[in-house]
Amino acid sequence: MIPALADREVTVATPGPDPLDTLLTVFGSAAAEPGTPIAARVRAALAPRADATSPRLLVIDQFEEVFTTCADEAVRADFLSVLHECSTRADDPITIVLALRADFYAPCLNHPVLRDALEHRSYPLGPMGQDELAQAISGPARAVGLELEPGLEELVITELCGTADHHGRRTYDPGALPLLSHVMAATWQHRDGRRLTTAGYRKVGGVVGSVAETAEYAWNELTPGQQAAARTLLLGLVSVRRDARDTRRPALRPDLLSRAGNLEDATTALELLARTRLITLDADAVTLTHEIVLTAWPRLRTWIDEDRVGYLVRQRLETDAAEWAAQERDSSLLYQGTRLDNALGHVDPPAVGPLAQEFLATAEHARRKSRRRATWTKARLALLAAALLLVAFGAYSQTRLADQRRDDRDFAAVLAEANRVRSVDPSLAAQLNLVAWRMRPGDATAESQLLQTQNQPLMTATPLFTQAVREVAFGKGGTLLGALSYNGAFQLSDTSDPRHPKPLGKQLDGIFAFAFSPDGAVLATTPMPKTGATDTILWDISEPSVPRRSATLPTARPTTQIAFTPDGRTLVTVDSTDLTLWDTSNPSAPVMRSPRRLRSSPGTPYDQIRISPNGRVLSLLGLPTVMNSGGYDQATVQLWNIADRANPALLNPAVTEPGAIRETAFSPDSTLLAIGIGDGAMHPTGDNDATVQLWDIGDPVHPRRASTFGTALGEGLWALEFSPDGHTLAASSSRSAGLWNVTDPTAPSALGIPLSSSPGICHYDADTSTPCDSGPSSMAFAADGRTLVSGSWTGEVQAWSLPPAILDGHSAWVNPPVFDATGHRMAAMSSDGRITLWDRRDDRPPVLLGEYGTTPQFGFVQLSPDGNTLVLGTDSDRTAACSCGTSPTAPTPNALSPWRIHPAASGGSPSPPTPSRSSRAAQTAHFASGTSTHSTPSTASAHPPPRAGPKISGGATCPSSATVRPAPDPRNFLAPHRVASRWNQHRPGDRTGEMNAFNESVIEEFRAKQGKVGGAFEGRDNMVVITTTGAKSGRAVTNPLVYVPDTDRIVLIASNGGVDKHPAWYHNLRANPELTVELGTETYTGKAEFLSGAEADALYERMIDLMPVFAEYRAKTTRRIPVVAIYRA
Repeated sequence: MIPALADREVTVATPGPDPLDTLLTVFGSAAAEPGTPIAARVRAALAPRADATSPRLLVIDQFEEVFTTCADEAVRADFLSVLHECSTRADDPITIVLALRADFYAPCLNHPVLRDALEHRSYPLGPMGQDELAQAISGPARAVGLELEPGLEELVITELCGTADHHGRRTYDPGALPLLSHVMAATWQHRDGRRLTTAGYRKVGGVVGSVAETAEYAWNELTPGQQAAARTLLLGLVSVRRDARDTRRPALRPDLLSRAGNLEDATTALELLARTRLITLDADAVTLTHEIVLTAWPRLRTWIDEDRVGYLVRQRLETDAAEWAAQERDSSLLYQGTRLDNALGHVDPPAVGPLAQEFLATAEHARRKSRRRATWTKARLALLAAALLLVAFGAYSQTRLADQRRDDRDFAAVLAEANRVRSVDPSLAAQLNLVAWRMRPGDATAESQLLQTQNQPLMTATPLFTQAVREVAFGKGGTLLGALSYNGAFQLSDTSDPRHPKPLGKQLDGIFAFAFSPDGAVLATTPMPKTGATDTILWDISEPSVPRRSATLPTARPTTQIAFTPDGRTLVTVDSTDLTLWDTSNPSAPVMRSPRRLRSSPGTPYDQIRISPNGRVLSLLGLPTVMNSGGYDQATVQLWNIADRANPALLNPAVTEPGAIRETAFSPDSTLLAIGIGDGAMHPTGDNDATVQLWDIGDPVHPRRASTFGTALGEGLWALEFSPDGHTLAASSSRSAGLWNVTDPTAPSALGIPLSSSPGICHYDADTSTPCDSGPSSMAFAADGRTLVSGSWTGEVQAWSLPPAILDGHSAWVNPPVFDATGHRMAAMSSDGRITLWDRRDDRPPVLLGEYGTTPQFGFVQLSPDGNTLVLGTDSDRTAACSCGTSPTAPTPNALSPWRIHPAASGGSPSPPTPSRSSRAAQTAHFASGTSTHSTPSTASAHPPPRAGPKISGGATCPSSATVRPAPDPRNFLAPHRVASRWNQHRPGDRTGEMNAFNESVIEEFRAKQGKVGGAFEGRDNMVVITTTGAKSGRAVTNPLVYVPDTDRIVLIASNGGVDKHPAWYHNLRANPELTVELGTETYTGKAEFLSGAEADALYERMIDLMPVFAEYRAKTTRRIPVVAIYRA
């Protein structure tokens, strides 16, 4: 091409690592200001000539080096931009020819300038044809007077084409042409005169082998020192690629020689490699003759593969060092951390150029300086941190003190608020007491106040309506609650948890009254008078969240009251004049039976209708229509016999009272009718308290008033409701609600404290809302009788959790109560010797008949089946009881002598009891009229050890005659127990944290008598007192125990009386095995080891030998009782 363009100024160049610098070198650098960018200087050097005589041609050979040896993308972009500007300008354009390998087309397509040239101005140069290739082989030889041996030309072409895989096509790889040049030169060296022979060609190894042979020949000519230098030189001319083919790269001769170390050896090796045409020397540049050397010479390929990663690191290092130098040695470009360590690890011993070495040295120096600075910084920060720590500790102490004071104030405020609202809102007070206890679980005051709420009815409220609740009632077996407000809004709620009703579906509006069928499948509602509607509607509530209208009962006048009979087959409706019974056997098609006229003309509506649970009697409450002579309102309760559904009949006489009757309720057994009187008005006589009358309607035709009692809860009587068992009556009045025991209708008694809640805003209608503290407007018991749901004047539904009967006459550990055969008399004894006797013929509450004191030596108490004899016993293997007469209503115990029990001989009769002064005795007390006396044993007493056994709830098995006989071991039926729960057992000032009263007395005696204990433990020498650290509380916990002596250790058995859980001291040792041991007069620190397997079993058997009761403990529990060895620490 170049000879054909003789009329142009031709310049040939290769890009090299910095193509812009190459252009400056070729065309010369124009004068420029210092600091001028290299791209601007290149543009100045290639600027249009003013006196141009011929066009210029720039040939850039091996253009692929722009992508292989030039690593800087910015330099590459500037280089292409300069070429584009020079070739496209109008004034003195430069024709640019790029010689590019075809395998580098893809990188060119990423640049628009090159992509356009490839699309429109490319000239692909393929391999030569066979004739051209033959001419290239023989032409140069003939030109110098040489000739080829016949067949040599064909042999060379065949092997040259065989170096590439072209799938059967007879052609060659263009990159293999340097091989041809090299092999022909090598063949010439082995010529025969002026003839190039086949033998000489084969001697040099053919096309591929000639390069390797020449290279190895040159390598062997070098000394070891020169070989080392040659390796460094050759590897410095290679550009190793990560994901592409390795290529050659040019290098400056001074830079390349400096890497070799020994300049003389490096210079000699360089000259020899150049003579063998492995490398090409330019003025200042060195390069491999062709990239074929990289693949044809196995030794060079092995060097590259041995340290490919290192070459990549060093190449990147060279590039980064050049960039660092170009950026005026910017310290931010220096390597740091792992990257610096990685680079240092790959340059020793492989050499890099001086610039790279300077780059690394500077980076190392900067790192050392940074580390020294960091060390000083850390030291200063450590000193600062220490100072700050001291300041922070002081601030923390002050903050902690301030927090403690704040917590103290908050805690005191919570307790004070709980005390303030206790009388008006016990539920809120209980919640505040719980908050206080959670703030300080170990505080005695908080725990005491919390425990006092255990026997109080507590309430949770669920807001439902914007106005007051008119009525609440349970349906569907107590799992569905209906609530109706005074503005006619009706809501169904799920009461699976009666204390937290969950509203179901949307509210129904315009409802005046409602009733559930007994099976809970049908809901009957009446419309509010103001709506103008009169019909009663039956709803299918099998899906309570979506009530579906199933039928309508046409009525001429608005229905005011409705109720289902207990069988669910009849619905009773009442309007201002008529009483009507409807047959609802088929709820979708109700049938009206004969109505009964209540009055001749419409008057004041009837206020309430109730049907007895047996379905035979209906009570109808009529509002007052006249005034009696005393000026009081008068109302009547009519009783109707509805046993014959087709012919209901009015029973005479009607119940008439001078006061305002507001509520009625039937007892579950249908024998009582409760009538509530009180309209909330102030009466002139001053008798303003609402009252409740209980009427015996066992004979409905002749009702008889059984009793009358005042509620003491205010003037108005808003609601009455019997509990499911009929023993309790709930009544709501003007100020609050309360519970009464009506087991004996002739003598009702109040139960517990009133059901009080905090004052709120009562919403009487849409326009009237005032502060009030009234009792509920309506009430209903849940099916279990433990929850009472009420409707509030504030629009809330309140759920009251009613407490069980709790007897709090004891303050120490209490054995399970025992009963006589009828269950009417109950006795309980605590570990402090206090005995209480109760009459429980009425379930709520039992009546205290007497309270007696005795010494704490007795471990159990029993009542004879007739309830006339009380038996007290100590920890003896035998006990006795005597029957001593009868018991009056208010018995007084007459102490009898203690008895020593002598077991009967085998097969004989039991021997009679004889008086004994032993502490192991049984004592009986006869309940008779007279003064109260009790015996004090003459011997020293001690608390009995805790006994585990089944809890007794009635029917004690005591002797019923004067015959003395062996009785069962009391451990089988007595166990220490608290009356209601652990709440009654708080003991302020207890120094051992969790010791109960019994343990405390044993420990005190143990310490006072230098390791000896009397009473139940008298004569035993295996008593020990241990003090452990509470696993949860962290407090010291002291327990008296028995042990098995075993050489230098003692062994404890965690029997816990045979119950199914480990004792607390065992869990404490599991958490912290260190403990304090008091053994006799010695106190030392011990450490626990938990034994298992045969060793533990053998030691347990030894304990049984000492104390046989441990065999019973093991038999009573399914757990494996732990065995613990205590060593001296």
